[in-house]
Amino acid sequence: MLLSISQLDFVSMLETMHSVYVLQDSAQLKTLFFEMVDPNRGIPRSPKRHRLRTYPDCFYGHEMIAWLKGSDKAGDDSQAMIIAQAMLDARYVICLTDNSVSFHTYDALYQFRDLTIDERKHLQENIEKASNYVHEEQKWDQSGLHGMSM
Repeated sequence: MLLSISQLDFVSMLETMHSVYVLQDSAQLKTLFFEMVDPNRGIPRSPKRHRLRTYPDCFYGHEMIAWLKGSDKAGDDSQAMIIAQAMLDARYVICLTDNSVSFHTYDALYQFRDLTIDERKHLQENIEKASNYVHEEQKWDQSGLHGMSM
């Protein structure tokens, strides 16, 4: 029996394959990792209880999927799942609740891997830059000049 796929399915398959290829670029994954761990704009983390144990500083898989879509890193659930799986494969995220090699959305809890000293420094520098930018924008808005045409 021959299987046939529509052009739309074929294009979708090619886009997915391209996404997987692009995600294999470790520089892009590392950049995404820094965005995810950012305490101000990244994935919210908190202690969570699972099977009589409390895990600190973690998140559910569905929270990562929602963050990826909400921050325009993924257009839909399937793209978000591909990115999440790539982050798990690259060991940027660690599953706390099972030893599965597949990313799960609801039952599994995840944590980010520990940052190296250089990564902590890089993250802190980016947070300071963002803070300075916001502070400058607030000063500009308070001066009354923002939005005025010359």
